[in-house]
Amino acid sequence: MKIFWKNKKVLVTGGAGFIGSYIVKELIKKNSEVTIVLSPKTKSEHLERVFGSLMNKISIEKLDLLDFNSFLKATRNQEIVLNFAAKDGGAKFKLEHSTELFRVNTQLVLNLLESCRINKIDRVLIMSSIDVYSKNVKSPIKEEYLYLSDFDESLYGYALSKRFSEIAAKTYYERSGLKVAIARAGNVYGPNDYSAKNKERVIPAFIDKARKNEDITIWGNGLQKIAFLYITDLVSSLLDLVEKYPVGEPVNLVGSEPISLEDLANLIISFSKSKSKVVVGNEGGNKNRIISIVRAKKVIGFSPKVNMKNGIETILNISK
Repeated sequence: MKIFWKNKKVLVTGGAGFIGSYIVKELIKKNSEVTIVLSPKTKSEHLERVFGSLMNKISIEKLDLLDFNSFLKATRNQEIVLNFAAKDGGAKFKLEHSTELFRVNTQLVLNLLESCRINKIDRVLIMSSIDVYSKNVKSPIKEEYLYLSDFDESLYGYALSKRFSEIAAKTYYERSGLKVAIARAGNVYGPNDYSAKNKERVIPAFIDKARKNEDITIWGNGLQKIAFLYITDLVSSLLDLVEKYPVGEPVNLVGSEPISLEDLANLIISFSKSKSKVVVGNEGGNKNRIISIVRAKKVIGFSPKVNMKNGIETILNISK
Protein backbone atom coordinates (compact mmCIF):
# COMPACT_ATOMS: atom_id res chain seq x y z
CA MET A 1 0.00 0.00 0.00
CA LYS A 2 2.87 2.39 0.72
CA ILE A 3 4.03 2.06 -2.90
CA PHE A 4 0.53 2.68 -4.24
CA TRP A 5 0.25 6.03 -2.45
CA LYS A 6 3.80 7.24 -3.10
CA ASN A 7 3.84 10.52 -5.09
CA LYS A 8 0.09 10.32 -5.71
CA LYS A 9 -1.66 13.68 -5.90
CA VAL A 10 -4.36 13.32 -3.26
CA LEU A 11 -7.07 15.84 -2.44
CA VAL A 12 -8.61 15.49 1.03
CA THR A 13 -11.78 17.45 1.69
CA GLY A 14 -12.45 18.17 5.34
CA GLY A 15 -8.77 17.50 5.90
CA ALA A 16 -8.58 19.34 9.22
CA GLY A 17 -11.45 17.41 10.78
CA PHE A 18 -11.23 14.42 13.08
CA ILE A 19 -10.93 11.63 10.49
CA GLY A 20 -9.54 13.81 7.71
CA SER A 21 -6.57 15.02 9.74
CA TYR A 22 -5.52 11.46 10.58
CA ILE A 23 -5.78 10.53 6.89
CA VAL A 24 -3.62 13.50 5.91
CA LYS A 25 -0.90 12.56 8.40
CA GLU A 26 -0.87 8.98 7.15
CA LEU A 27 -0.66 10.08 3.53
CA ILE A 28 2.33 12.27 4.37
CA LYS A 29 4.05 9.20 5.84
CA LYS A 30 3.41 7.43 2.55
CA ASN A 31 4.93 10.32 0.59
CA SER A 32 1.75 11.40 -1.17
CA GLU A 33 1.38 14.94 -2.47
CA VAL A 34 -1.47 16.12 -0.26
CA THR A 35 -3.84 19.02 -0.76
CA ILE A 36 -6.55 19.68 1.78
CA VAL A 37 -9.72 21.65 1.13
CA LEU A 38 -11.22 23.51 4.06
CA SER A 39 -14.09 25.81 4.81
CA PRO A 40 -13.16 29.50 4.46
CA LYS A 41 -14.12 29.77 8.14
CA THR A 42 -11.29 27.45 9.26
CA LYS A 43 -8.89 29.35 11.50
CA SER A 44 -5.11 29.22 11.09
CA GLU A 45 -4.75 28.49 14.81
CA HIS A 46 -6.74 25.29 14.36
CA LEU A 47 -4.53 24.16 11.48
CA GLU A 48 -1.37 24.82 13.49
CA ARG A 49 -2.77 22.88 16.42
CA VAL A 50 -3.77 19.91 14.26
CA PHE A 51 -0.74 19.65 11.95
CA GLY A 52 2.10 21.52 13.66
CA SER A 53 5.39 20.98 11.84
CA LEU A 54 3.64 19.08 9.03
CA MET A 55 2.09 22.31 7.72
CA ASN A 56 4.91 22.78 5.21
CA LYS A 57 4.14 19.38 3.67
CA ILE A 58 0.50 20.20 2.88
CA SER A 59 -1.09 22.42 0.25
CA ILE A 60 -4.17 24.19 1.62
CA GLU A 61 -7.17 25.58 -0.21
CA LYS A 62 -10.12 27.30 1.45
CA LEU A 63 -13.19 26.92 -0.73
CA ASP A 64 -16.95 26.66 -0.47
CA LEU A 65 -17.56 23.10 -1.61
CA LEU A 66 -21.29 23.72 -1.95
CA ASP A 67 -20.33 25.81 -4.97
CA PHE A 68 -19.81 23.51 -7.94
CA ASN A 69 -17.18 25.64 -9.66
CA SER A 70 -15.11 25.67 -6.47
CA PHE A 71 -15.19 21.87 -6.32
CA LEU A 72 -14.33 21.68 -10.02
CA LYS A 73 -11.30 23.89 -9.41
CA ALA A 74 -10.19 21.93 -6.34
CA THR A 75 -10.21 18.56 -8.10
CA ARG A 76 -8.31 19.75 -11.18
CA ASN A 77 -4.88 18.05 -11.62
CA GLN A 78 -5.56 15.61 -8.77
CA GLU A 79 -5.41 11.82 -8.99
CA ILE A 80 -7.34 10.68 -5.92
CA VAL A 81 -10.06 12.48 -3.94
CA LEU A 82 -10.94 11.45 -0.38
CA ASN A 83 -14.08 13.14 0.90
CA PHE A 84 -14.48 13.85 4.62
CA ALA A 85 -16.35 17.12 4.22
CA ALA A 86 -19.86 16.68 5.60
CA LYS A 87 -22.36 18.07 8.03
CA ASP A 88 -22.37 15.77 11.04
CA GLY A 89 -22.80 15.61 14.80
CA GLY A 90 -24.23 13.62 17.68
CA ALA A 91 -27.73 12.15 17.89
CA LYS A 92 -29.31 15.35 19.25
CA PHE A 93 -27.73 17.47 16.53
CA LYS A 94 -28.91 15.07 13.81
CA LEU A 95 -32.44 15.15 15.16
CA GLU A 96 -32.62 18.95 15.32
CA HIS A 97 -30.91 19.65 11.95
CA SER A 98 -32.36 16.90 9.77
CA THR A 99 -33.27 19.04 6.75
CA GLU A 100 -29.99 20.94 6.75
CA LEU A 101 -27.97 17.73 7.00
CA PHE A 102 -29.78 16.24 4.01
CA ARG A 103 -29.45 19.38 1.88
CA VAL A 104 -25.78 20.05 2.58
CA ASN A 105 -24.53 16.46 2.36
CA THR A 106 -26.37 15.57 -0.85
CA GLN A 107 -25.35 18.78 -2.62
CA LEU A 108 -21.74 18.30 -1.56
CA VAL A 109 -21.48 14.72 -2.81
CA LEU A 110 -23.06 15.57 -6.18
CA ASN A 111 -20.56 18.40 -6.65
CA LEU A 112 -17.77 15.98 -5.74
CA LEU A 113 -18.76 13.17 -8.10
CA GLU A 114 -19.46 15.38 -11.09
CA SER A 115 -16.22 17.31 -10.61
CA CYS A 116 -14.25 14.07 -10.39
CA ARG A 117 -15.92 12.76 -13.54
CA ILE A 118 -15.12 15.90 -15.51
CA ASN A 119 -11.53 16.04 -14.28
CA LYS A 120 -10.99 12.31 -14.84
CA ILE A 121 -10.00 11.55 -11.25
CA ASP A 122 -8.59 8.04 -10.90
CA ARG A 123 -10.24 7.10 -7.56
CA VAL A 124 -12.70 8.56 -5.09
CA LEU A 125 -13.66 7.76 -1.51
CA ILE A 126 -17.22 8.36 -0.33
CA MET A 127 -17.84 8.19 3.42
CA SER A 128 -21.20 6.63 4.21
CA SER A 129 -22.44 5.43 7.60
CA ILE A 130 -24.00 2.47 9.34
CA ASP A 131 -26.89 4.85 10.06
CA VAL A 132 -28.29 3.88 6.65
CA TYR A 133 -29.58 0.62 8.09
CA SER A 134 -33.15 0.15 9.24
CA LYS A 135 -33.52 0.29 13.01
CA ASN A 136 -35.26 -3.10 12.89
CA VAL A 137 -32.86 -5.02 10.65
CA LYS A 138 -31.57 -8.23 12.18
CA SER A 139 -28.00 -8.66 13.40
CA PRO A 140 -25.33 -9.24 12.23
CA ILE A 141 -26.10 -6.51 9.70
CA LYS A 142 -24.69 -7.19 6.23
CA GLU A 143 -24.17 -4.65 3.44
CA GLU A 144 -26.80 -6.23 1.20
CA TYR A 145 -29.63 -5.90 3.73
CA LEU A 146 -32.46 -3.65 2.61
CA TYR A 147 -32.64 -0.23 4.23
CA LEU A 148 -35.02 1.68 1.99
CA SER A 149 -37.39 2.51 4.83
CA ASP A 150 -37.74 2.44 8.59
CA PHE A 151 -34.78 4.69 9.40
CA ASP A 152 -34.37 5.80 12.98
CA GLU A 153 -36.44 9.00 12.99
CA SER A 154 -33.78 10.84 15.02
CA LEU A 155 -31.25 10.18 12.21
CA TYR A 156 -33.58 10.56 9.23
CA GLY A 157 -32.06 13.48 7.28
CA TYR A 158 -28.50 12.36 7.93
CA ALA A 159 -29.18 8.69 7.14
CA LEU A 160 -31.07 9.57 3.97
CA SER A 161 -28.21 11.81 2.79
CA LYS A 162 -25.78 8.91 3.20
CA ARG A 163 -28.12 6.54 1.38
CA PHE A 164 -28.38 9.10 -1.44
CA SER A 165 -24.57 9.42 -1.54
CA GLU A 166 -24.20 5.67 -1.99
CA ILE A 167 -26.72 5.55 -4.84
CA ALA A 168 -25.05 8.49 -6.56
CA ALA A 169 -21.59 6.92 -6.17
CA LYS A 170 -22.75 3.58 -7.57
CA THR A 171 -24.39 5.36 -10.52
CA TYR A 172 -21.20 7.24 -11.37
CA TYR A 173 -19.19 4.01 -11.09
CA GLU A 174 -21.53 2.04 -13.35
CA ARG A 175 -22.43 4.76 -15.89
CA SER A 176 -19.32 6.93 -15.99
CA GLY A 177 -16.56 4.49 -15.03
CA LEU A 178 -15.54 6.57 -12.01
CA LYS A 179 -13.76 4.31 -9.54
CA VAL A 180 -15.47 4.89 -6.21
CA ALA A 181 -14.89 3.23 -2.84
CA ILE A 182 -17.76 3.47 -0.34
CA ALA A 183 -17.08 3.10 3.38
CA ARG A 184 -19.97 2.50 5.78
CA ALA A 185 -18.12 3.51 8.91
CA GLY A 186 -19.55 3.60 12.39
CA ASN A 187 -18.73 4.48 15.99
CA VAL A 188 -15.22 5.77 15.30
CA TYR A 189 -13.26 7.15 18.26
CA GLY A 190 -9.80 8.37 19.14
CA PRO A 191 -7.73 11.33 20.33
CA ASN A 192 -8.89 14.79 19.19
CA ASP A 193 -12.46 13.73 18.51
CA TYR A 194 -14.71 16.73 19.03
CA SER A 195 -17.05 17.23 21.99
CA ALA A 196 -18.76 20.48 21.06
CA LYS A 197 -22.12 21.06 22.71
CA ASN A 198 -24.98 19.26 20.91
CA LYS A 199 -22.54 17.63 18.45
CA GLU A 200 -20.54 15.35 20.69
CA ARG A 201 -20.27 11.62 20.20
CA VAL A 202 -20.55 9.03 22.95
CA ILE A 203 -16.93 8.49 23.98
CA PRO A 204 -15.77 12.15 24.08
CA ALA A 205 -19.01 13.03 25.89
CA PHE A 206 -18.42 10.32 28.51
CA ILE A 207 -14.77 11.36 28.94
CA ASP A 208 -15.78 15.00 29.39
CA LYS A 209 -18.26 14.05 32.12
CA ALA A 210 -15.75 11.78 33.86
CA ARG A 211 -13.09 14.48 33.94
CA LYS A 212 -15.55 16.87 35.53
CA ASN A 213 -16.61 14.18 38.03
CA GLU A 214 -20.16 14.55 36.77
CA ASP A 215 -22.58 11.63 36.57
CA ILE A 216 -22.78 9.92 33.18
CA THR A 217 -26.42 9.52 32.19
CA ILE A 218 -27.33 6.83 29.67
CA TRP A 219 -30.65 6.69 27.86
CA GLY A 220 -32.38 3.36 28.33
CA ASN A 221 -30.96 0.57 30.48
CA GLY A 222 -27.33 0.89 29.32
CA LEU A 223 -27.19 -2.70 28.10
CA GLN A 224 -27.14 -1.94 24.39
CA LYS A 225 -23.85 -3.13 22.88
CA ILE A 226 -21.90 -1.15 20.29
CA ALA A 227 -18.66 -2.02 18.50
CA PHE A 228 -16.37 1.04 18.40
CA LEU A 229 -13.50 1.42 15.91
CA TYR A 230 -10.27 3.20 16.82
CA ILE A 231 -9.26 5.95 14.42
CA THR A 232 -5.97 4.41 13.23
CA ASP A 233 -7.76 1.17 12.35
CA LEU A 234 -10.27 3.17 10.32
CA VAL A 235 -7.57 5.15 8.51
CA SER A 236 -5.60 2.11 7.37
CA SER A 237 -8.78 0.36 6.22
CA LEU A 238 -9.98 3.41 4.24
CA LEU A 239 -6.71 3.63 2.33
CA ASP A 240 -6.86 -0.11 1.66
CA LEU A 241 -10.42 0.27 0.41
CA VAL A 242 -9.49 3.00 -2.07
CA GLU A 243 -6.58 0.96 -3.38
CA LYS A 244 -8.20 -2.46 -3.53
CA TYR A 245 -11.99 -2.08 -3.80
CA PRO A 246 -13.13 1.09 -5.65
CA VAL A 247 -16.13 -0.69 -7.20
CA GLY A 248 -19.14 1.35 -6.07
CA GLU A 249 -20.14 -1.18 -3.40
CA PRO A 250 -20.42 -0.29 0.31
CA VAL A 251 -18.20 -1.93 2.90
CA ASN A 252 -18.92 -1.95 6.64
CA LEU A 253 -16.02 -0.66 8.73
CA VAL A 254 -16.70 -1.02 12.45
CA GLY A 255 -15.02 -2.51 15.48
CA SER A 256 -15.03 -6.21 16.31
CA GLU A 257 -15.41 -5.89 20.09
CA PRO A 258 -18.98 -4.93 21.14
CA ILE A 259 -19.30 -3.28 24.56
CA SER A 260 -22.39 -2.13 26.46
CA LEU A 261 -22.76 1.60 27.08
CA GLU A 262 -22.80 0.97 30.82
CA ASP A 263 -19.55 -1.01 30.67
CA LEU A 264 -18.03 1.67 28.46
CA ALA A 265 -18.92 4.41 30.93
CA ASN A 266 -17.50 2.39 33.83
CA LEU A 267 -14.31 1.71 31.86
CA ILE A 268 -13.81 5.42 31.26
CA ILE A 269 -14.53 6.25 34.90
CA SER A 270 -12.04 3.63 36.06
CA PHE A 271 -9.20 4.66 33.73
CA SER A 272 -9.67 8.36 34.46
CA LYS A 273 -9.92 7.74 38.22
CA SER A 274 -13.13 9.74 38.22
CA LYS A 275 -15.71 10.10 40.97
CA SER A 276 -18.52 10.03 38.42
CA LYS A 277 -21.34 7.52 38.69
CA VAL A 278 -23.27 5.87 35.88
CA VAL A 279 -26.97 6.68 35.82
CA VAL A 280 -29.16 4.44 33.65
CA GLY A 281 -32.84 4.66 32.95
CA ASN A 282 -35.45 2.08 33.84
CA GLU A 283 -36.72 1.82 30.29
CA GLY A 284 -35.35 -0.70 27.85
CA GLY A 285 -32.60 0.53 25.59
CA ASN A 286 -32.25 0.05 21.86
CA LYS A 287 -31.46 -3.48 20.79
CA ASN A 288 -27.90 -4.46 19.98
CA ARG A 289 -26.80 -3.53 16.45
CA ILE A 290 -24.01 -5.90 15.53
CA ILE A 291 -22.52 -4.97 12.16
CA SER A 292 -21.01 -7.68 9.96
CA ILE A 293 -17.43 -7.08 8.82
CA VAL A 294 -17.21 -10.25 6.72
CA ARG A 295 -17.05 -8.31 3.44
CA ALA A 296 -14.31 -6.01 4.78
CA LYS A 297 -12.27 -9.03 5.85
CA LYS A 298 -12.68 -10.58 2.41
CA VAL A 299 -11.90 -7.58 0.19
CA ILE A 300 -9.21 -5.74 2.21
CA GLY A 301 -8.20 -8.17 4.97
CA PHE A 302 -9.81 -5.91 7.58
CA SER A 303 -8.77 -6.75 11.14
CA PRO A 304 -8.96 -4.03 13.84
CA LYS A 305 -5.82 -3.98 15.98
CA VAL A 306 -6.66 -1.59 18.85
CA ASN A 307 -8.95 -2.98 21.55
CA MET A 308 -11.24 -0.79 23.66
CA LYS A 309 -9.07 -0.75 26.78
CA ASN A 310 -5.95 0.33 24.90
CA GLY A 311 -7.92 2.83 22.87
CA ILE A 312 -9.48 4.54 25.90
CA GLU A 313 -6.16 4.55 27.77
CA THR A 314 -4.44 6.16 24.79
CA ILE A 315 -7.03 8.93 24.55
CA LEU A 316 -6.83 9.70 28.25
CA ASN A 317 -3.02 9.73 28.26
CA ILE A 318 -2.72 11.94 25.19
CA SER A 319 -5.31 14.46 26.33
CA LYS A 320 -4.07 14.93 29.92
